[in-house]
Amino acid sequence: MRLKKYEVKDVIVNEGDEGDLFYIIHDGRVSVYKQERSEFSGAVHMKHLVELSTGDSFGELALIQNAPRQATVIA
Repeated sequence: MRLKKYEVKDVIVNEGDEGDLFYIIHDGRVSVYKQERSEFSGAVHMKHLVELSTGDSFGELALIQNAPRQATVIA
Protein backbone atom coordinates (compact mmCIF):
# COMPACT_ATOMS: atom_id res chain seq x y z
CA MET A 1 0.00 0.00 0.00
CA ARG A 2 1.22 3.51 -0.79
CA LEU A 3 -0.13 7.03 -0.57
CA LYS A 4 -0.26 9.05 -3.78
CA LYS A 5 -1.53 12.60 -4.14
CA TYR A 6 -3.35 13.82 -7.25
CA GLU A 7 -4.04 17.41 -8.23
CA VAL A 8 -7.39 18.74 -9.47
CA LYS A 9 -8.15 17.44 -12.99
CA ASP A 10 -5.41 14.77 -12.88
CA VAL A 11 -6.48 11.62 -14.73
CA ILE A 12 -6.00 8.70 -12.34
CA VAL A 13 -7.09 5.89 -14.68
CA ASN A 14 -8.19 5.84 -18.32
CA GLU A 15 -10.98 3.69 -19.70
CA GLY A 16 -9.41 0.81 -21.64
CA ASP A 17 -6.07 0.82 -19.79
CA GLU A 18 -4.73 -2.25 -18.05
CA GLY A 19 -5.85 -2.39 -14.44
CA ASP A 20 -2.97 -3.00 -12.06
CA LEU A 21 -3.98 -1.01 -8.96
CA PHE A 22 -6.92 -0.67 -6.58
CA TYR A 23 -7.63 2.77 -5.10
CA ILE A 24 -9.09 3.95 -1.79
CA ILE A 25 -9.80 7.66 -1.51
CA HIS A 26 -8.07 8.94 1.62
CA ASP A 27 -9.22 12.54 1.23
CA GLY A 28 -10.99 14.42 -1.54
CA ARG A 29 -13.21 13.52 -4.49
CA VAL A 30 -12.98 11.95 -7.92
CA SER A 31 -15.39 11.86 -10.84
CA VAL A 32 -16.02 8.72 -12.87
CA TYR A 33 -16.71 8.98 -16.62
CA LYS A 34 -17.54 6.47 -19.36
CA GLN A 35 -17.06 7.00 -23.08
CA GLU A 36 -20.36 7.09 -24.92
CA ARG A 37 -20.96 7.24 -28.66
CA SER A 38 -23.82 9.40 -29.95
CA GLU A 39 -26.25 7.28 -31.92
CA PHE A 40 -26.94 10.21 -34.25
CA SER A 41 -23.54 11.71 -35.04
CA GLY A 42 -21.26 8.88 -33.97
CA ALA A 43 -19.21 11.36 -31.93
CA VAL A 44 -17.70 10.10 -28.69
CA HIS A 45 -18.17 12.08 -25.48
CA MET A 46 -17.57 11.43 -21.80
CA LYS A 47 -20.68 10.70 -19.74
CA HIS A 48 -20.39 11.53 -16.03
CA LEU A 49 -21.43 8.48 -13.99
CA VAL A 50 -20.74 9.25 -10.35
CA GLU A 51 -18.64 11.23 -7.91
CA LEU A 52 -16.74 9.29 -5.25
CA SER A 53 -15.30 10.77 -2.05
CA THR A 54 -13.31 10.02 1.10
CA GLY A 55 -13.59 6.35 2.05
CA ASP A 56 -14.86 5.21 -1.36
CA SER A 57 -12.82 2.89 -3.56
CA PHE A 58 -12.48 2.03 -7.23
CA GLY A 59 -10.42 -0.11 -9.59
CA GLU A 60 -11.20 -3.51 -8.14
CA LEU A 61 -13.07 -4.90 -11.16
CA ALA A 62 -10.07 -4.62 -13.47
CA LEU A 63 -8.02 -6.61 -10.95
CA ILE A 64 -10.66 -9.23 -10.15
CA GLN A 65 -11.69 -9.79 -13.77
CA ASN A 66 -8.22 -9.27 -15.28
CA ALA A 67 -9.88 -6.88 -17.74
CA PRO A 68 -9.26 -3.34 -19.02
CA ARG A 69 -10.50 -0.36 -17.03
CA GLN A 70 -14.20 0.20 -17.61
CA ALA A 71 -14.19 3.95 -16.90
CA THR A 72 -11.98 7.04 -16.63
CA VAL A 73 -11.45 8.51 -13.16
CA ILE A 74 -10.42 12.14 -12.73
CA ALA A 75 -9.44 13.92 -9.50
